[in-house]
Amino acid sequence: MIMNATLRVALVFWSTLLLLLASPLTGRAAVTEEGAPNIMVRPFDGPKAKALQERVVKVLEEQGADLVPAGFEGPTTMESDADYAAVAARLNIQAYIQGEATNDNTGWKLKISVRQGSDGTVVGGAEFQASWFPGLLTKIDEELIGTLEKALSGAKVPEGAPEEAPQEEAETPQEEETAPPKPLDLSAGVGFLFRSFQAKNAVTLPGVLPTRDQSGGMADLRVGAAFYPGALFTKSFLANIGVVGHFEQSLGGNTQAGDDPNNVLPEGELPTSLTAYDVGLRVRLPISKNELGFSAVYGQQAFLIDDGGTESETDPVLADGDPKLVPDVAYTFIRLGTDFTYVMNKYTLRADVGLRIVNSAGDEAGQIQSDDWFPRSDVGGVDVGLTAGYAISERFSVTLGADFRNFFYSMNSRESDFGVENGAAADQRVPVAGGANDMYFAGMVSASYALQ
Repeated sequence: MIMNATLRVALVFWSTLLLLLASPLTGRAAVTEEGAPNIMVRPFDGPKAKALQERVVKVLEEQGADLVPAGFEGPTTMESDADYAAVAARLNIQAYIQGEATNDNTGWKLKISVRQGSDGTVVGGAEFQASWFPGLLTKIDEELIGTLEKALSGAKVPEGAPEEAPQEEAETPQEEETAPPKPLDLSAGVGFLFRSFQAKNAVTLPGVLPTRDQSGGMADLRVGAAFYPGALFTKSFLANIGVVGHFEQSLGGNTQAGDDPNNVLPEGELPTSLTAYDVGLRVRLPISKNELGFSAVYGQQAFLIDDGGTESETDPVLADGDPKLVPDVAYTFIRLGTDFTYVMNKYTLRADVGLRIVNSAGDEAGQIQSDDWFPRSDVGGVDVGLTAGYAISERFSVTLGADFRNFFYSMNSRESDFGVENGAAADQRVPVAGGANDMYFAGMVSASYALQ
């Protein structure tokens, strides 16, 4: 029974492609053996051409392809299609693979072309692109075989290739593609920050720490970075262990006292500033295109209010100059956090929650845990955040987010700790409270860059 030409070409192509790419061979066929499906990877052009050619050869060999080493063609000049066809006929080459690399401001590119051995014509090609060289190697590892399947679908096999009976192809479920691990993420953003300090069960005496709100908010700058060194060399679990860090600085701000009958703050707005940073480790777990993260970082956050007073190691009322009426905070903490990023095409949604184990809120003169304020206090903290993002390209994205931080106090105050006795002067400061919440609300617009 005679097959029609179209069915025959399709049959021979798929049987040949299976031999080339589907599974490793138990023994290497000789390059001149009649009927052996051979490919020649010609020398590449451009920067790091040799390394890229060797990477392509490595991927093909791992798939069990029979390769004719470049150079077996001898001194023949390979210029025209006929030249390629003549060498292919002599060495029984099914296809040639050639490449050209470039490196410019947009990153690394590798253009690959495929020539069929029967007549030397170009039958397909592809382009791999990454922002840096290790990323280009990763692209080759992950996408080369699929690219060659498409390119070789137009290649004709040499005359005399054996025919095989048609076989029904078993449908295999396609594995969902996962993005390669990114070694570096950088972000920078600006927004507004609001702070509210609310004392609980405060004693109604002159000088009690009042509730106060940040006046109208203040501008805030944040930068962040995440570096995963293992992603430069492997796609294993080590590629998802990284170092993360953030820095935050307010850009001007003022504080005014809240509506409190015992307000002893001077009139007007008081210069205020916030500085914070953290650094530590993060582990990311890819879940399809999404990502689950766990982190442990060490951090500090200071919030300073200049009320015009100076604190003394002794009783501030007896010290020279005006006493400091508003204590500063200087938190040092360990933050244990978890986050989840959900990806929908170019859109992302990220939720973040953290527990802050506070070691100190500041025990130097003028700070809230000093002897003149609340030395017996215990402090803890929590934070939550939600961010929505849009990917402008593979590397750049913009995000809009909001977050809330709360440091909560149990003051454990005793009036005797502050020298308060019966008949004390009415204007003597008595900083006594049952507890407090030091809360921060922020909204940010950020831009991020991911190195691939």
